[in-house]
Amino acid sequence: LGHPAKLVSFTRWFAGNLFGVACLMCVCAVCVFSGTIAHPYLVADNRHYTFYLWKNFMARYQLFRYALIPAYVYSAWAICSTISKTLSPLKVMLLCICSSLVLIPAGLVEFRYFAIPSLLVLLHIPLPQRSSSLLSWAWAAEMACLGGF
Repeated sequence: LGHPAKLVSFTRWFAGNLFGVACLMCVCAVCVFSGTIAHPYLVADNRHYTFYLWKNFMARYQLFRYALIPAYVYSAWAICSTISKTLSPLKVMLLCICSSLVLIPAGLVEFRYFAIPSLLVLLHIPLPQRSSSLLSWAWAAEMACLGGF
């Protein structure tokens, strides 16, 4: 998802769809405003990195929450543009809606909540070239170690 060609393609898409990107960023801002809560377990359990992320950045700097919106927009675009190669637009839209309905209202930020949507996306991504396959496995192993799976 972070391939340089993907970034160039995103820049072209961004420049050609300024109104749509602005609307998407407004929707993200509303989701961040209404969906960012400090769950009691999040602020009480200092054994997890989400506690430190919340304590040191999200709770301390209110604008940090909104500074992540461009990363959210890029991530959504990269995922949708990748899975649209194998899925119809209706299925892409349904996957996005269902994943959003699961992830946005979740009270805790835990990587296990992302497991099923991530698996569904990975199942619909076209098979990578052999050279990038090792990189994909390394990334998956790193995420598994960081997430404690």
